[in-house]
Formats: sequence, structure tokens, C-alpha cells
Amino acid sequence: MRRQAFSPEKYDTEIVAALPYYEEYFKQIADLVRTPFCVTVIWLDIGCGTGKMADMAIRELPVKKMVCCDNSPQMLKIAEKQIRSPEVDFWKTPIQNLQCDPELLQ
Repeated sequence: MRRQAFSPEKYDTEIVAALPYYEEYFKQIADLVRTPFCVTVIWLDIGCGTGKMADMAIRELPVKKMVCCDNSPQMLKIAEKQIRSPEVDFWKTPIQNLQCDPELLQ
């Protein structure tokens, strides 16, 4: 079994110590998406972790559909509790195995 860098339960507090501007990254990403795309967006969040970026995107942007995927079932469990939206699906898969039918995102 692979060891994770952070405990899923403590990830959101511990990551800020490693990356001091962690939450600012999300705000900047949302601004970058909002600027050129004044329409609804379809979002694929690879390595979504606890879902903080996805949660911000759902609240800040016109998201038509979002897929959050992560290899850690513990991280996805936290993300699913945090994000309550019918537009979001959660997939447990490593990025190497990610296969996405474009019609699933329509």
C-alpha cells in the first residue's frame, strides 16, 4: 500500500503549512477560467483531494458539469461530504487509468 504525503483527515490544514498561498491558488484559477469563458464550463479535476478547488469552482463559476477524480478513496469521501451539488460526479481512479467518454461530460 502506498503511503500518502498527508493524512486525508488533516490534509486541508497541513497543506497550508507546505504551500502558504494554497487557497489563493484556487482563487486565481477561478479568475483565469472566468475571464475568457463567460459561458458555463465543464470541469475535470484530476487529483481533487478533499475537493477544495472543486467546491470553490462550483460556488464561483457557472459549472455545467464537474468530474472530481482521485486515487485515494479517503480523499474522495471527504470531497463528497464537502461538495453537495448534482453537477458533480466523483471517480476513484489513478490518472494513468483515466478514460473519459466525452459524452459523459455533456
